[in-house]
Amino acid sequence: MGKGCLICFIILSIFLAAATTIVVLGFTVYKPKEPKINVDHIKLENVNFNLNLFGVLKFDFNVTLTADVTVQNPNKIGFMTSDTDAILNYRDVQVGDAPIPAEHILPNETKKFNVTLTVITASLLTHPMIFNDISKNNLPLSVVLAVPGKIEIMGFIKVNFEVLSYCEIQIDVLRKSLISQRCKATTIL
Repeated sequence: MGKGCLICFIILSIFLAAATTIVVLGFTVYKPKEPKINVDHIKLENVNFNLNLFGVLKFDFNVTLTADVTVQNPNKIGFMTSDTDAILNYRDVQVGDAPIPAEHILPNETKKFNVTLTVITASLLTHPMIFNDISKNNLPLSVVLAVPGKIEIMGFIKVNFEVLSYCEIQIDVLRKSLISQRCKATTIL
């Protein structure tokens, strides 16, 4: 075995050892864990309900909600979320939204932020069930948060994910209060 082959063998061995170390670290210490998103609390900021039967028929209905959201990164490396929207639905029809800007979440960091959602009255009033629900004093809404993001491991292994949170809420229209709130979250890697 010549001197050139020995040098080539040593370089190849170093390269393979480094590659093996990177792969082992990537699948153990830096293995991506599921980020978590929680809607901690939904607060009813404003409910405005006016029905004027005299003169011209006029119906005003405004609802504003604030959701306290927590995003938790259990990973040893940071990740970046993409711009997205929180969606407010009434019986599976979108009646409002709010932008959620992209964020960089550091390793083991938990970020809290608020999302303010306002019902678009025109969208709500076109639904055939709205007057039935209002007459029963129970307005069912849902808040959907789908936060896409990307984790980069050592600069070259990229793992895309999407964290979903879905909340069902019931509003007492006359008392202008929340009756109930149920939330669940999942992550898709």
